[in-house]
Amino acid sequence: MAVKWAPALVLCVAACSGATDDRYRGTFAWGHEVRAFRPCGSQKVYWITGEPQVLQPLSDRSEELRQQRGGKPYQPLYIEAVGAVDTRSKRDGFAKEYDGLIRLREVRRMSETVPEECRR
Repeated sequence: MAVKWAPALVLCVAACSGATDDRYRGTFAWGHEVRAFRPCGSQKVYWITGEPQVLQPLSDRSEELRQQRGGKPYQPLYIEAVGAVDTRSKRDGFAKEYDGLIRLREVRRMSETVPEECRR
C-alpha cells in the first residue's frame, strides 16, 4: 500500500517544496542587529533568514564594504534572490520590528551598485 503512494509523495515533495518561492530584487543591509531587505519599489522591509551557506556571502561582502568605507555600517548591497515571504510566523527580537521575514534559499546576484529604481 505504501508503495502506491511513494511516486505521488516524491512528486509532491519536488513540486510543493518550492511552490512558495519567488524571485526578489532589492537592497540588503547587514550589521549589528540588522538583516534588512527592501524589495525594489516597495516601502516594506523584511528580516532575512536562511541557511548559513546562503547568508554568509552576504554578511562577508557587507563587512568588506564597511571596512572599505571607513567603518560605516549597514552598507547597501543590491541582490537578486529566491525565497519566500513569511508574515505569519512569530518573530522574536529585532525581527519583530520588520514587515515580515524572507527566507532566502538562493542569492543569484550581489552587487554594491544599486540600480536607480531600487534607491527610492
